[in-house]
Amino acid sequence: MNRSFLSVIVGTILLCLFSSNAVNAQKTRNYVADGVVIAFQKNNRCPSCRGSMSIGVQIENWIVRVDKWYDERFVGHSFILVEYQIYDRSLSDVEIDSELRFALRERKEYETNRDCVGNITYKEGEKYFLRPAEFTDYVSTEPGRRESIPPDLKQLPCFIVDTLPTPVTKTTPDAKN
Repeated sequence: MNRSFLSVIVGTILLCLFSSNAVNAQKTRNYVADGVVIAFQKNNRCPSCRGSMSIGVQIENWIVRVDKWYDERFVGHSFILVEYQIYDRSLSDVEIDSELRFALRERKEYETNRDCVGNITYKEGEKYFLRPAEFTDYVSTEPGRRESIPPDLKQLPCFIVDTLPTPVTKTTPDAKN
C-alpha cells in the first residue's frame, strides 16, 4: 500500500514538472521600446499595488506612445496597447508620467483569447457583468493630454509587460575643455 501511494505522489510530481515545462516551452521573445504611457484604464489603475503571491495577477491596461523601437520589426507602430501584469509593483503616479523603457512581449498562445483593451465590470440590479473597455474608459496621463490618441483601440498592436518599466535616462556627452 505504501508503495502504490508513493507511486501516485511521484507520478503527480512528474506530471506537474512536465506540464510546467510545456508552458515554459512557449517562451516568447522580448522587444524593447522607449516611450510614455499616455492613457490608462481608470478602473484598474492601482499605483499602490504590489505584486501578488497568489495565482491571480493584478493587471493594468495602458496606451503607450512608442518613441523608439529597438527592433526593426515594429518600427512604424507609434501607439500600442499594453497589458501590464503586476508581479512586482505598479508604477507610481510620478513614474507613469515619465519616459520609460518597456520590455514587451507578444501574447502567448494561451493568452490570445484576451486583448489588451481590457474589460469593465458593471452592475445591473444585483448582478455584475463584464463588457469590453472603450476609449472613454481610459484617462490621459500628463504626457497624454497633448496627444491625439487613436480612438479605435482594437486597431492598436497588443503587448504584454511582465516586468516593471524602467525610467529612461538621458546621457549627455562629457564636456571637453
